[in-house]
Parts: sequence; structure tokens; C-alpha cells
Amino acid sequence: SASGTLVGNRQTYALGGLAAENISTARGVASISNSRADFAISGQLKDHASHYGAGGLVGRNRGGLIRSSGSQGTLSLSGHGMNLGGLVGYSSAGGLADVSASVDVSGNGQRGLYGGLIGLNVNSGIAHATASGKVRGTDAEALGGLIGRNLNAAINNASAHGDVSLQAGRYLGGLIGHNQAGNLANVSASGNLSGGSLLQAGGLIGLNANASLVNASAKGNVATRGAEAVGGLLGENLYGSVINGSASGEVTDGSGKTLGGLIGSNLGGNHSNLKASGWVNAGANSDVGGLIGHNRGGNHSTLAASGNVTGGKGSRVGGLVGYNDAASLTNVSASGNVSASGSRAIGGLIGSDLRGSLMLASSHGIVNDKTGHNLGGLVGRGENTSIRSAKASGAVSGGAGIRAGGLVGSLEGWQALILGASAGGDVTAGYDSYIGGLVGFSTATISGASASGKVGGSGLLGGLVAWNQGNVMGSSASGRLEPQIPNQIHGGLIGINFGWQSWNSVYGAAATVPMIGRHYNL
Repeated sequence: SASGTLVGNRQTYALGGLAAENISTARGVASISNSRADFAISGQLKDHASHYGAGGLVGRNRGGLIRSSGSQGTLSLSGHGMNLGGLVGYSSAGGLADVSASVDVSGNGQRGLYGGLIGLNVNSGIAHATASGKVRGTDAEALGGLIGRNLNAAINNASAHGDVSLQAGRYLGGLIGHNQAGNLANVSASGNLSGGSLLQAGGLIGLNANASLVNASAKGNVATRGAEAVGGLLGENLYGSVINGSASGEVTDGSGKTLGGLIGSNLGGNHSNLKASGWVNAGANSDVGGLIGHNRGGNHSTLAASGNVTGGKGSRVGGLVGYNDAASLTNVSASGNVSASGSRAIGGLIGSDLRGSLMLASSHGIVNDKTGHNLGGLVGRGENTSIRSAKASGAVSGGAGIRAGGLVGSLEGWQALILGASAGGDVTAGYDSYIGGLVGFSTATISGASASGKVGGSGLLGGLVAWNQGNVMGSSASGRLEPQIPNQIHGGLIGINFGWQSWNSVYGAAATVPMIGRHYNL
């Protein structure tokens, strides 16, 4: 064990509480075990010494093994391109097991890599590791509660518990700032995140690329300003699959681009058994979802979100996914309320969908946007979207000049389909709107669908579909229609029909008005 004070200067390459360097050679493997260090490390490091660093135990570990060891104290340094870690600054081609660090890490300088345990980890496997110190930085490349940047290294049974913050920089994570091709299992983070002017920030990982996660969780709140992608678990995920993932913290960025209760932006991968419970709060021109903000591609199943979601003008807002592009979602649900002011599309489950497939989908929250454009109890706007075995029960309310539906606000495209779906929430909107118990505006095929909620407002009203330019068959409506002005067009099943309809029925309150408000032959 060792304790004391270390001070570096601008010519210092490596600093460590126990050893500056731990390097294996052809003569043998360098090994450290059952060791402890308690140091206050401060001063400076040489700029851009990318294969060196400063750590509470070891500054630079190359090919060495570190077992059953730990560190505590403080580490505060300045310099550009530094690798700073609570245990090890820089580790390559080695291994760490049963290690811990309780070190507050602070770095000041451009393009640094800072972590509560390791600053930069390359090809060094890690098992049973914890970090509990706070990690802070300015202008860093990557900052994490456990590791700043992890490259090609598997991590098993690891956790971080300290708050992390980065003011200006790129990647911020409660566990790892940037993870590239490093598969993770049984990992967690519980600290709060804060930052500004970032690219990606996540409660567990800021940017995860080409790496799978199994049994991953994050509990801290994530608050950023102007980030590209922000998530309760992952800020951005590129071609990585997550199995058994959860996040419970609140996610907030009033000027961010993509925000999700679990993942801010997702490209590819095949996720399963994911859940998020925190509220998600975004501003204008964002993609925001209770689980995923922007989702492109992949086959995902058993997804759930329960937190409320809010968005701003020009945003796409969903209780589960803000924007879904060409992805398959099966056995998915959202129960939080969804609201915005002037959104492009807002839905209880998905704000806007393009070429996606939904099966066994449900939403239960209230959807509200008085100045939005497309509002749906399940999906705000869908283009060539396929919806099978779905239901929505929350009320939908909007203002004038919108498309609103108990299930879908607007559903267009020759491949668009609703099969075996129902909506039970009341739908209300203002003048010059398409207001439908199931769909506001449709060019889709609708089969085996039903709507039972009240439909009211001063626009075009349809118990099932307000404007039909597609095909409706084997479907029904039973909700009461509540027109607001004289001679207002309304129909128990369809408001205005430009398409086809067959084997449909109306009953209850919907049967007291004409089945079709106005019909036009094609």
C-alpha cells in the first residue's frame, strides 16, 4: 500500500499512487495484486501523451494484470489529451479483476479521456469492478463513471455510483463515455449526469457502437443542454443489441435533438426486454420517446415505457418511440401521458412511423397538443405502417386544423394496414380538423377494427374514420358523435368516404346518426 501526495508538471507522462507504469515484457507478465493506494494527485500532465496517463493506483498499465486492488483519494489534473482514471489512467492488452476506486476525478483540457476507474481501456478485459467517485471534466473527448473510452474489451459485473458531469465535449456516460466493440454483461450505473454542448450522453453509456449489452441498468437523472442524443441508458446506440435493459431516471434537454427514456438515438441492433420509467422532457425540433427518441431499423420485442413525455414545436413525440423508421416492434406498450406544443406528430406509443411494423402494441396515456398536426392514441402519423393486434385507451385532444384519431392521427401509403385493432379513448379537436374514433385521415386498409370513444369537435367527424380514402372492412364503431356547429359533416362509421367500405357496422350511440356522413364514388 501507499499514500501521500503527487504533483505532476508539463513534462510528466505518467503518474500513479502505487506505480507510474506497470508493463509486461518478454521476460514475464507484470502483476499487481492485493494492493491499495490513497493519494491526492494534482498538477499537470504532458499534452497529448495518448499512451500514458494518471491513475489512483497506476498511471499506465501495458499488458499487466491487476487483481484484488483498489484506490481512494483525489485526482485533479490539467493538460490536453490526458487519460485520467481513479485506478488506472491508461490500460492496454492487460486485465483487471476484483478492483475498485473511490476517487474523485477532475480533468481540465481538450480531448481528454476521464473515468472513475480507467481513462482509456484498450483490449483489457475487466471483471468485478466498481467505481464510486465523482468524475468531472471540461472539453473532454469521453467521460464515464467507470471508464472514459473502452475499446475492444469485454466487461462483466461492473458498476459506477458517482455523479458525472462534462461541460463541453463529446461523450458522457454514467458507466462509460464511449464504448466501441466491447461487450458488456451485468453492468449498472446510479449517478446523476449533467453536461452541456455534448454529442451523446447516457445514464450508462454515451455512445455504444458494435457492442452487445446483457443485464444493463441505470438509475440516475440525465440533464444536458443542446446534446445530439440523450438517453436514460444509452445516448446513441449503433448496431449494438441490448437484452434486459432498464432505466429509471428523468431525461431532460430543452434544446437536444433526440431524447429517450432508455436510448436517445438507435440504429440497428435487435433489442428485447427493455423498460424505462423516467419522465422525458424535450424542446423544439426534437425526436423524443419514453423509451427511444429516434429508432431506425432492427427487430425489437417486449418493450415498455411508463414515464410522461413532453416535446416542443416541430417535434415528433411518442410514449415509447418518437420517430420509428423501418423497424419491427412486437409486444410493446406505453402508459405515460404524452404532450407537446406544436408538434409535427404525437402519439401515445409512437409519434411518427415510416415503414414500421407494430404487433401486440398498446398505449394507455392521454395525448394532448392544442397546436400540433397529427395526434393519435397509438401513432400520431404513419406512412406505410403496419399495425396488427393493437389497442389504445387514452383520450386524444388537439386544436384546429389537425388530424386526430383514437388509434392513429394520419395513416397513409398503399402498404399501410390496420388489422385487429381497437381504440377506446375520446377524441376531440377544433375547426377544420379530421377527427376519428380510430383514424383521423386514412388511405390505408383497415380490417377487424373498432372504436368506442366519443368523437367531438367542430371539424369532420367519423366514429371510426373521419376521412377514408382507403378500404374499411369488417369493422365497427359505437361511440357518440358530438358535432359543434350546424350542418357539420359527421358519420357513425365514416365522416367522408372516398374509398371502399364493406361488412361494417355501427351500434350504440354511433347508430343514431348516418353511418357515412358523405360518400363520393371513385
